Amino acid sequence: MRRQKSSSVKIIFIRRSINTQKIREILTNSYELFLVLRAQTTLFSLTTISASPLVEHFKKPKFRVIINNNVRDYVKVGQNVFCKHVIDVDPEIRSGDEVIIVDEEDKVIGVGRAKVSGLEMNLMKRGMAVNVKRGVKNED
Repeated sequence: MRRQKSSSVKIIFIRRSINTQKIREILTNSYELFLVLRAQTTLFSLTTISASPLVEHFKKPKFRVIINNNVRDYVKVGQNVFCKHVIDVDPEIRSGDEVIIVDEEDKVIGVGRAKVSGLEMNLMKRGMAVNVKRGVKNED
């Protein structure tokens, strides 16, 4: 396992399915949820803890939806992001992708699934941009 330089997250526990022995969750050394393996797609779902190292290591706006600070408190508790609140977005995001939601200071405030592409989020002034799955206050 590779050691991370700046992040203090160390993965030490893998939770497997009792019946199939397939990986279901990856937990941190303090048993916080780090990643969830989705059985339908065999892809990992992000948590705000796993989003932080990505934000640290990739330049803005890679993997991110940057929203207005006025709505950051709503997203922190799990409210959805609408296109009119999006300031900037990674143009490579496609509908259905896992995205990291950050405020104007590039602090992680939630993770979710894109409802429209990154280009559409920038162009549209109405409609939902991201279905928020986890806000930072939900994981405290």
